[in-house]
Amino acid sequence: MHLIKLCVGVDKWQEIPEYQSMMLQGEGKIYHQTRNFPKKYAEIIANGSLYWVIRGQVLLRQKILGFDTHYIGETRYCQILLQADYQLVIPTPWRAFQGWRYLPPDQSPPDLHNPDDILHNQLKQMGVF
Repeated sequence: MHLIKLCVGVDKWQEIPEYQSMMLQGEGKIYHQTRNFPKKYAEIIANGSLYWVIRGQVLLRQKILGFDTHYIGETRYCQILLQADYQLVIPTPWRAFQGWRYLPPDQSPPDLHNPDDILHNQLKQMGVF
């Protein structure tokens, strides 16, 4: 099981590694903080990734390493711990939503291994294949 999340305020995927590099230097870990802790924790930890939606397209994913509980005052938050490495995926349109969502493996966009994958995916969406 995977998670999918909108990356608000980011215009291009290259901004995510830049921001997370600063986070790693400052805090010693890379995470995304959210209010809700996933109930399907065990399924996600097994081999899950966080898929990032940027400007209406799923563009990359990062392996989820675990979850931490973090408090600000008395409010509990979940930190989704992420691997520093990322994998580009075939750009896939995705509608806006609030928070994060579960993403079953059979619905997750395939990894992008070469630029021809983008053209192939666009032709497939147009009905050529």
